[in-house]
Amino acid sequence: MTELTLAEARSELRLQQAIDARLDQVVALGQKLVDDKLFGAHNHNGQLQESQLRNAIAVANDTPSLEALKNWIRYQIGRSAGWRHERFGEAMIEQIDGPLQTWATEIAAGAGRPDRQGDVWVQLTRRYLGYLNRYFSYRDYLRDQERRSAPGRPQQRPTPPGRPAGAGTPARPPAAGGPRPPQRPPTAAAESAAVAAEVAAREPAPRPAPPPAAAGPAAPPPPAPPAAPPAPAAAPPAHEPSAPPSPPPAAESVAQAASPPPAEPVPPAAMPEAAPPPPAAEPTPPVPPAPPTDRPLPPPPTEEAGHDV
Repeated sequence: MTELTLAEARSELRLQQAIDARLDQVVALGQKLVDDKLFGAHNHNGQLQESQLRNAIAVANDTPSLEALKNWIRYQIGRSAGWRHERFGEAMIEQIDGPLQTWATEIAAGAGRPDRQGDVWVQLTRRYLGYLNRYFSYRDYLRDQERRSAPGRPQQRPTPPGRPAGAGTPARPPAAGGPRPPQRPPTAAAESAAVAAEVAAREPAPRPAPPPAAAGPAAPPPPAPPAAPPAPAAAPPAHEPSAPPSPPPAAESVAQAASPPPAEPVPPAAMPEAAPPPPAAEPTPPVPPAPPTDRPLPPPPTEEAGHDV
């Protein structure tokens, strides 16, 4: 190791020792900012989250430019109410440009390395943000504990079996006029009715029935079956002679003596017999074709044949 390299190593060691000597002031500076701006007379009430401070630490570790870090803080002030609460973001930038820059100048000059003032300033700022985030997480935890144990906060009854957590009715605070008389615990019937009502409220409502389909045109009536042919008329019954009325028993003998003998009944008119059907005509036998002639036809007569010799 050369003498120049050994001198630089000793200078770097003195520089780190001077930075460590200022850590108590750096920690106290960040804690004072958290107490005054976030947990003072006007609490931030959860507007600023621990994850937002962790993002600031990540930005400071990714860039050696403090101007880029301050630009990011101003961006958070414009978009988040937690950074605007009690001018928390502006106060952080003021501490970076104020006490941290002054301490960096003193540390670099005391170590005999005034040219390292920018590097010392960046290191102090990164440690400042880390300690501030740790203290903010601790104070946020205390705030939650104080809110849970504050007097007068309504205490919830233990959830009865069969009822989901949080379904019970929260206890009301005591009236301003004095303590309220003790109330009787609800009966088993009332508990059962309450559970049944809550179960009915959690059940999904029945779906409405779909609307009936639009009625289309009425279907034409089926064609009527063909009318059956009329039945043949029945033949009229043969006329039968009606019997004469019977005379009264007192004048039966007188009537027999005075009345002529009864006529013989007329037989019904004989129905004419139907004529027999005519005999079927015999089929005419086919005419046989003329037999072919093989003899040659005689030649036509000539003029010479007409004169006698």
